[in-house]
Amino acid sequence: MTTRTISCFILIFFTTLCFCQNLSRTEQLEDLNNLKNNLYSVHPSLYRFTSKHQLDSLFSEIEESLTENTSINQFSHKLSPIFSTIQDAHTWQRIPKKDAGLQFPFDIKIISNELYIKNNLSSNTKCKRGYKIVSIQNESSESILQRLFNQVSTDGGITTTKTRVVEEWFRHVYDTKDLSVLNVSLNDGKKVFNTKVNLIESRTIDSIRSAQKFNSTDKLSPPFYSFKIENGIGYLKIVHFAPIPWNEYTSFLDQSIDTLNQQHIKNLILDLRWNIGGPRDYPIYLYSKLTNQPFHYVDHLITKQSTVDANIPFDSTKNYHPLIDDFYKVTEGARGLGLQQPHNTNYLENIYLLVDGQSNSSSAQIASMIKSNSRGVIIGEEAGGLYSGGTGEYHCHFNLEHSKIHIQIPRYRIVLAVDETKNDLNKGTLPDYPIKETYNSFIKGEDLYLKKALELIQF
Repeated sequence: MTTRTISCFILIFFTTLCFCQNLSRTEQLEDLNNLKNNLYSVHPSLYRFTSKHQLDSLFSEIEESLTENTSINQFSHKLSPIFSTIQDAHTWQRIPKKDAGLQFPFDIKIISNELYIKNNLSSNTKCKRGYKIVSIQNESSESILQRLFNQVSTDGGITTTKTRVVEEWFRHVYDTKDLSVLNVSLNDGKKVFNTKVNLIESRTIDSIRSAQKFNSTDKLSPPFYSFKIENGIGYLKIVHFAPIPWNEYTSFLDQSIDTLNQQHIKNLILDLRWNIGGPRDYPIYLYSKLTNQPFHYVDHLITKQSTVDANIPFDSTKNYHPLIDDFYKVTEGARGLGLQQPHNTNYLENIYLLVDGQSNSSSAQIASMIKSNSRGVIIGEEAGGLYSGGTGEYHCHFNLEHSKIHIQIPRYRIVLAVDETKNDLNKGTLPDYPIKETYNSFIKGEDLYLKKALELIQF
């Protein structure tokens, strides 16, 4: 996953703001068929979580629903079920947009499928941190969440990722329907009351967040990594691989591991929460620093005839072996294939890996390697990327002709070299110690993931 696809899970949501252009039924049908033909031709694992019959039926239903004079907004809504049905986080749509418009001025926390105010960015002082959002515009929070969850495309339909995506991006993805004021029902713990909240421009919200220092821990802002030793325990945190220059990344890891070894640190807490990925070289290098044994990382890649025919320079090192139909297997010439060697300076003591539903793509691969090779203890929730690997490596990008909706379709399926007996292949890596956040831990600002790791170390 690259910085361009940093928000790949939410891109199918941006269906509320676009150029004021309406499409004829013929134009929509041509765009729909264009999408269908490219998906069927390019995607390397289209039927991993659905069937051709189901997908054909869905396209037919959408075709029948097309009407004249439809906005790009509405057309994109019609396409959304296609992406959520495929259940691949690297397959998405993005509509053309001018700006972010008016937004709901709350940061949100989701606990037990309920909405709570995390930060109030509005001028309404009645809305306080920790208040439960009972409803917005008379729609219950449960209904809102279910509606948004249904639109999020995640690997294998992983629910932890759906929760984290909606939580982190709520103000961007909640459809305010061109209103300027919303009616909100809140529960302060003693009573339910109604109030009105003025919507605010996205840029203004960003300024408020900055002024109130709510963005001091933003995952999308540098620095993207940190390291410290405290009370004899090492803490290594990487929240995003992609934006870190390679030389800077390797130097940081080398120095961190050297320090751990020089100070004889026996326990390392490796925090990859919210790390949505980056080039596969990054997790491979990280794992090579955590073992002294040669290891297999990628078993093979799967692609289709259209990718072979495209003759992309990026693929020039790959050797393709025909399978059935128009599928090909790659076992040589791609990153991570073949036996990988450990780094000559590595950390061999105890590892406690923290992951959540936003530990995706290449960061989820670290969880797969650690579980498959019994290299450490995993704490948190189901990782966002599949244990056996998802799609990636390279992507097909194009715009639908009439709606100008941008489409991304992955060209490769990455099959990791994992022990099939240790985790369901079509789920994210499951933690050894599951963590479920509570209302009390949220209010207190308590990090239950870190708390569990420290408990295990002290035990």
